[in-house]
Amino acid sequence: LNVGSGNDDVTITGTVQGPITSSGGTLIVIIDPAGVLNSNAGSAINLQGTGDVISTGHVQANNRGIWLNGTGDISSSGDIDACTFGIYLQGIGDIESAGNIDAGIRGIYLQGIGDIDSVGNIDGGVYGIYLEGIGDIESAGNIDAGTHGIWLDGDGNITSSGNIDANVHGISLQGNGTIDSSGNIP
Repeated sequence: LNVGSGNDDVTITGTVQGPITSSGGTLIVIIDPAGVLNSNAGSAINLQGTGDVISTGHVQANNRGIWLNGTGDISSSGDIDACTFGIYLQGIGDIESAGNIDAGIRGIYLQGIGDIDSVGNIDGGVYGIYLEGIGDIESAGNIDAGTHGIWLDGDGNITSSGNIDANVHGISLQGNGTIDSSGNIP
């Protein structure tokens, strides 16, 4: 489903098997409790350009759950199951996630500049939350990651109140900043 550019609202009450794609503007995707967004190819929600993505409901994808390649913000309040990245912002902007994420590689990935605020639980095959750039990370949910729970590859602050289970680093800050963690990290 290609909605073009501009401000678009998509409401899913049935089953959508393909990706929802936008070339810019605000893309709002509302998935009713009886609705299903299950993208068998590519990203389930894909915005290529400048704009914002607002998603409610359960997103399933064989690749990325939500991908914004450009400048803008992502706000997701539903659960995400994705084979690679749950939420991926490639550019400048903020990510707010209120649902649980199960992703094969990275639960939440911001490649650029911005802040991440997550209150759901994250299961990431390699990284739970990865900010490759500059910004702050706030995480209130539990994180289970194959390698790194929270990784900030630049300057910024990390605040975590959930438990983190990761095989290498629970929390890693590669630049200047502070870490405030009140959860358990074995």
